[in-house]
Amino acid sequence: MELIPVDSVRDSGFLFDLFKKTHGWGLCQAPIPKEQLKQLIEIQLKAQSQQYRSQFPHGEFCVIRECRGKPIGIFSCQIHEKVGTLIDIAILPDAQGQGIGTRVVQSLLDHCRSVGVGRVEAHVVRDNPALSLWKRLGFEIVAEEGLHFQLSRCF
Repeated sequence: MELIPVDSVRDSGFLFDLFKKTHGWGLCQAPIPKEQLKQLIEIQLKAQSQQYRSQFPHGEFCVIRECRGKPIGIFSCQIHEKVGTLIDIAILPDAQGQGIGTRVVQSLLDHCRSVGVGRVEAHVVRDNPALSLWKRLGFEIVAEEGLHFQLSRCF
């Protein structure tokens, strides 16, 4: 498994498919014509990308590729002023449950610890099944914000 910086042209098809499978499942159930659904998902994906890049100007945005080079997910984080922020992680449904998310987040934690970062933060949707992953890796819920939990792991 390797993390490769996102290339918006090369990775656009994969990013769309991943977003659709991990964020757009509710939209896909709606009685919307396919072309309108595609446009709606593209708009949401673009808005998310712009928000992340605006909110996290020091962020690193990567595609997770398996050993054969096939993209299986995305990972983004920012380390700034001794705080690590996990911006987003999404794994294709077919690749979930194989420890990929655990390995990626653990490598972020190891890196942060090695460079003297004191805390890593993340926001997780309340009903996200991966909440157990965060707790297993030592994150604690420090706040509730609407539909999300704010998580933190201190070193």
